[in-house]
Amino acid sequence: IRYRRRDGAYRWHLFRALPRRAPDGTILDWHGCSVDVHDAREAAARLDESDARLRLALQATGTGLWQWEIGTDRLHWSPEAYAVHGIEEGTLAEGSRAFFDCVHPDDRARVRAAVEAAVSGDRPYECEFRIVRPDGAVRWVADRGAVRHDEAGRPALLIGTITDVTERRSVAEALRESEALLQSIIDGAPTPIYAKDAAGRYFLVNRAWSELTGVPAERAREYTDAQLFGDGIA
Repeated sequence: IRYRRRDGAYRWHLFRALPRRAPDGTILDWHGCSVDVHDAREAAARLDESDARLRLALQATGTGLWQWEIGTDRLHWSPEAYAVHGIEEGTLAEGSRAFFDCVHPDDRARVRAAVEAAVSGDRPYECEFRIVRPDGAVRWVADRGAVRHDEAGRPALLIGTITDVTERRSVAEALRESEALLQSIIDGAPTPIYAKDAAGRYFLVNRAWSELTGVPAERAREYTDAQLFGDGIA
């Protein structure tokens, strides 16, 4: 219940009481206590609100949460993590083996090495790899996590997120193919072709430009006209 203080402010209290009764059952008086729990209730409300915002963010980005208890080899997935893997919620078998069974066979050794390096403290856990869904679909995911240690300093938990990045990788691959096609086209031209950014540095050149300047294409970004031809060239 809420009590009003003398300053007019209301605060939540946890009220507990028991009656003291006469032999015939009549209530003689009450004995109890009232504990101010206002701050705890507000903290819990803020936590609930924070959890709700986190859940919305995870749903919006398709990001799942997971937790691996290293000592007991127990694995916990959020609903979003199940969705990423295309698995019905709550049907994952116990243990890390169930997770590795979802990883593409060609990527398992690399993922296992990344997990072991994180647990041993060599580096943070961060890995992109393929998973195979129960329907046979292959998806790319980004897995990131951090190790939590117990009081003795031993690795106890590996906690992290998993996000489906298939579309991002597809776009990146299409962009690389497009850039490679463009490069092959301009390299066939007999005259120098180039493009510069706002700072005047070259970011796209062809083979003829490299032959003219003597600068390899991969180093073109290091140069401006002034560096190549002198201050008299704009």
